[in-house]
Amino acid sequence: MNVIAYARFSTSEQQEGSSLARQFEIAESHASKHGWTITERLTDEGRSAFKAAHKRETAALGQFLRAVDDGRYGDGDILLIEALDRLSREEPMDALENIRRITRAGIRVEIINAHISLTRGSYEANAGSLAQLLFGAAFAHGESKRKSELLTAAWKKKREAGELRTTHPFWMDKHKTLIPERVEDVRLIFDLAERGFGRTMTARELTRMGRKSWGNARFKHESEWCAATVSNVIRNRAVTGECQAMSNGKPVGPVVADYYPQIISVEQFERVHAAPVRRFSEKGSGRRAEIGNIFKGWFNCSCGRTMQLAWTRDNRYLRCSGWASRACPNMAGRRSGMRYEVLEEGFLRALKEMTLVDTSSDQKRELEGDLIAAERGLEVARQNTTKLVDMLLDMDTPAIRQRLSDEESKARELENEIAQIKLELTRKSRTLDDEHAEAVNLYERFLAVKDDERVELRQRINQTLLRIIKTGQMSAVDGRFSVVMNDLTLYQFTHELKPDAVKRKVAGTKPATDFHWVAKRVTQEDAAMYRAKQITADGARETFAHLSDEQFEKAKAAAVKLLE
Repeated sequence: MNVIAYARFSTSEQQEGSSLARQFEIAESHASKHGWTITERLTDEGRSAFKAAHKRETAALGQFLRAVDDGRYGDGDILLIEALDRLSREEPMDALENIRRITRAGIRVEIINAHISLTRGSYEANAGSLAQLLFGAAFAHGESKRKSELLTAAWKKKREAGELRTTHPFWMDKHKTLIPERVEDVRLIFDLAERGFGRTMTARELTRMGRKSWGNARFKHESEWCAATVSNVIRNRAVTGECQAMSNGKPVGPVVADYYPQIISVEQFERVHAAPVRRFSEKGSGRRAEIGNIFKGWFNCSCGRTMQLAWTRDNRYLRCSGWASRACPNMAGRRSGMRYEVLEEGFLRALKEMTLVDTSSDQKRELEGDLIAAERGLEVARQNTTKLVDMLLDMDTPAIRQRLSDEESKARELENEIAQIKLELTRKSRTLDDEHAEAVNLYERFLAVKDDERVELRQRINQTLLRIIKTGQMSAVDGRFSVVMNDLTLYQFTHELKPDAVKRKVAGTKPATDFHWVAKRVTQEDAAMYRAKQITADGARETFAHLSDEQFEKAKAAAVKLLE
């Protein structure tokens, strides 16, 4: 015979007291009176019976109920509980179903303080006990519901007063005191992310550096970092000092700024998140592994496919992803593609000489105007809400309640709008000139090191280019390529012989190193004329195979009209 004593509490205050000890003491005393010996003790600490948290898979009662369903407990076994509310604070019929689920298996349920003993088939004979049971369940549920509503209202007032109920991040203790070594880890994670490291690469780098992870000591490899931990840190705005109260996994109330000590600047946080999630893979081995590609993520073929890094025996090339299957019409006759080193050197050299037009100041002024208007609107909505609450206390009518609800909804919408505008202003704090200057600085450092030391610099240059380039495209027919910057300026690159190569007058085929890429800034009108000539040239239908017949004919008609 199994005699199981079950005890539960739901709050930390009960844990610090003697709730468990008292419940088990009562169970021991009751068992002793009947000559039973308790064989198992089940405990659920910090589990709410009102929300049925004690019935989840990880909870002791939840595991017991599944064991009952599986037949591990049955006839003759006894379950001891101090009171019904230890077993359930759900709706009365749900609470009764929990007991019936147990007694159906032949288990006897002893509710000690109510002096009730229930077994399978005894409900009709114990009508009085059943009524008492339902009344107790209704009272327990009602009490829990009332407490829940009072706590919800109390915490709403505390949130409005600036007090939050939240779990502090792992880099600080419960008193919001920073843990220095973990703060250093967080800063290192963001620095690596800015340098182009992906989540997995960052985790490996932290482990390689001997940085101990924040993993649970129960796990075998608690000293090793994983991509999920890195990702959680990077997504957590608490690093900037912000705090968002949560309830049941959902945000509650507005975001509170400066709630935590700031360890990462808002600017750096936004830079990391503004960069598209395009990281370098670690596939391959030996000479071909992880050399980097500054064109990754923004350079496409005019057929619409991406330009990819490819290898021959001795060299690296950029070519259309449709080259191998011969799906790309523009790569016909090109044995390998464009020599990567020559393309890289030519583009970075031209980038250094580019002059970009920064329009962020105009955008910032517009956003600042929107912010002033939204903040004024929020102030008015809050004033109206206060007035309506006072009116509601004097005269409670459906019309006033509806107006109050409308004003509260308006205030919430304005709070969200203000948060979005502030986020955009933060992103605009780093100008196009800043990004261009950083790219040039990285290029100068790039020139000063050997090729095997350029991997990380290529990653960082690529991440910077993704922030300043709108698109890049390999032109059809003549092998040119064009780049549109974020200020909408357009540069066209042509492949030409170097001046010293021309002077040598070498006969026959010239080596790729005798050529270089020359950039020319062109107007949008010049670009339109160039494309018009392409689309009206002989063989253009094959070149623009990615367009449908209807799209091609429409584009060709527009080009003919432009060239007239």
